[in-house]
Amino acid sequence: MPFRNVLDADDLAVLRETFDDHCARFGITSKEGRASVAASLMVHYQNGVSNPTELRRLLDAEERFATGPAMRADPLI
Repeated sequence: MPFRNVLDADDLAVLRETFDDHCARFGITSKEGRASVAASLMVHYQNGVSNPTELRRLLDAEERFATGPAMRADPLI
């Protein structure tokens, strides 16, 4: 039985770079926040979005407009 939806090294590199960039720009450091970003990123990717610029745009929109899991950045204490 062949594996479906297996990511290759190039796919992983795009996802990792997009993930790291997004978390750094929005100050997302908590385990929960990073897991939320990773989940959103995978949903977009599995729905056919593979362009890094478009992935960043979608994740950024979630942060700005709270259309995805809101308040992922760590609160300022």
